Amino acid sequence: MKKVFIPTERPGILPTVYGFGFFTLIVDVFALGFFRNAGPYHTVGLTLIVLGMVAMIQTNTNMDSVSAEVIQSEPGEEGRTARVLVVLRNGLMPARYNLSLQTLKKFRLVDQPFVQELKTSCTVSLEIQCSARGVYHLQRIKIQSRGYYGLFSAWKWVFTNAKLIVYPKPEGHQPLPSADEGHRLRYLSGEDFVGHRLYQPGASLKQVDWKAYARGQPLLLKEFGSRGEGPLQLRYQDVLAETTEARLRQLSAWVFACATQNRPFSLELPGRSLAEGSGREQLREALLHLASFEEPA
Repeated sequence: MKKVFIPTERPGILPTVYGFGFFTLIVDVFALGFFRNAGPYHTVGLTLIVLGMVAMIQTNTNMDSVSAEVIQSEPGEEGRTARVLVVLRNGLMPARYNLSLQTLKKFRLVDQPFVQELKTSCTVSLEIQCSARGVYHLQRIKIQSRGYYGLFSAWKWVFTNAKLIVYPKPEGHQPLPSADEGHRLRYLSGEDFVGHRLYQPGASLKQVDWKAYARGQPLLLKEFGSRGEGPLQLRYQDVLAETTEARLRQLSAWVFACATQNRPFSLELPGRSLAEGSGREQLREALLHLASFEEPA
């Protein structure tokens, strides 16, 4: 019978292994008090019940006003991992404690992220194993906490429209196709801004993008270079390979080669195409096309 998931904003709560052990201890204490007819056992048992109720209330309260939002989903290579950045937020005071994040079971996390103390907000990285090429919907992320005592586990689901792009592994020995002669001279020279890289000690401060730093980003160095030798047309039918996956992997290698050289390119696949462009967005769109490609019937 297929399970039906009912969306809800209310957190769920269940005893942990330690919670069941704690409950067993309470039963044992009351049993000793019953057989020995000793009042102190009942007093200890009632005290433990109160402590358990406090732990349950605290664990449930620890999930109040905690939310999560996916701010970035980086494409991942098949056979490796993809990184998803999530912002955890606490809308109320005081701080929240012992929070962890989980995905659906079909997404295997390399390590389960753990936040010991959440005051206002923090960024958490989810490293997800990418076993096969494709585009997958994350759907929802689970925020879980055991509070202070670890006797109960509370959780809530956060829904997201983020996608996990798993592109073909870049491999192949076929060189890049030649550029169109009519476009070659447009991109021969000139120092153009081509992107950023993280600041390295010893680098010139003149290369630092101070505007980006003022917006809250880390220290980034501006990179400049030429536009290469003209735009390329990367076409599925030009790949010399026998299987669909081998062709997609060669195209993936070509796409990364163009991105490295900052060369504009277009991508043509059976049933779909990507217009000429360059830069980070062009690379992401090309990888999305390759990841989601299905050979026409």
